[in-house]
Amino acid sequence: MEVELKKSTNNKIILPWLGTTAVTVAILIAFHLAIYYLFYTTDKTLAQHFINAIPIYFYAFIWPFAIVNSYKTSILKVTHNGEVNPALVKDYFLQKRCTLIEENSGHFKLESQRFFDKLYPGSRYVEIDFTDTQITIAVPSHLRYSVHHGFKFSDTFIRK
Repeated sequence: MEVELKKSTNNKIILPWLGTTAVTVAILIAFHLAIYYLFYTTDKTLAQHFINAIPIYFYAFIWPFAIVNSYKTSILKVTHNGEVNPALVKDYFLQKRCTLIEENSGHFKLESQRFFDKLYPGSRYVEIDFTDTQITIAVPSHLRYSVHHGFKFSDTFIRK
C-alpha cells in the first residue's frame, strides 16, 4: 500500500487569515485598553503601555496564520491492492463529527459539524473518491496525519 500526501490547489487562506487576525487584534486592543484604564492611567501614558506590547501584536499576526494553515485542505492518495474498505474511511469521519451529505458510487462527501471547521473553507467538507485500487481523500490538514497513520501504521481501514 502506498500513501501519498499532496497539497490542494484551491486553498484560499488570505481572507480567513486576515479575518482571524482582525478579531485577535481587536480582542487584544480591548484587553489592553481595559488593563490600562484600570491600573496604569496615573503611572504611564497610553503610548508607553502599548509600546511594551509590540511583541504580542506581532504574534497576533503569526498565530492566526498557523491556525488557518492547519484548516486548509490536504489530499491523501492511497494506492492499494483492494484491501482498503472505503466504508471504513467514511465511518471514521462519521465518528469525527461529520455528516454524510452525498453518496454516489465511488464518491462520498461529508460535512463537518464542528464550529471551527465551519469557519474555514478548507475544512468544511471531506471528500472521498475511490476505485478498486485507489482512494483519494480531501481532508483538512489537522486530520491529515491521523488518517495517514490509519492507513500506514494500523489496520483501521483494512477489510477484515
